Amino acid sequence: MTTTWLVAKSSIEANNAHTKPTRFPDGSMTAAKSAAELKNLPIFVYGTLKRGEIREKRWPRRPLQILPAWTQGFLHDTGPYPAMVAGTDRVLGELWFVADDDLTETLRVLDRIECYGIGDVDLYVRVTVDCETLEGQQHSAYTYLYAEDISRHIRVRPGPDGYCRWSRSSSSS
Repeated sequence: MTTTWLVAKSSIEANNAHTKPTRFPDGSMTAAKSAAELKNLPIFVYGTLKRGEIREKRWPRRPLQILPAWTQGFLHDTGPYPAMVAGTDRVLGELWFVADDDLTETLRVLDRIECYGIGDVDLYVRVTVDCETLEGQQHSAYTYLYAEDISRHIRVRPGPDGYCRWSRSSSSS
């Protein structure tokens, strides 16, 4: 699987005068997308927004469906929450499918939770990635990548099944 990293800006950020391309920690740049360019894609989550985790109840709308899935990246444990950056490991998480009419509000709420598009510095950036369900179905999805220096955080290595995973109960905090 080849992962494509595209920034998808929310309508809130698209209306801000300071909207600009995002620079990732590795120095690469991506162009911002306006709210009009958002597609109704599922949302891939790998940490506190998953079922059974501390922020599960923060989703503003009920999903149509939730499927276990993975994407490529490097997963790190910051203590209270995970951080994913571009990489080649298989990161296990969930694909949350939301109704077309619920996408804008869902992304607005998740952007705030992930500190994306709120101020001048983003903690995470929303990107589009390729995912695969455990049944082998391919999907493009939104997810959040860590935008800060990751070097001081512990990298989560793949388990015996080949997947990297994070849960609050197994976190280093």
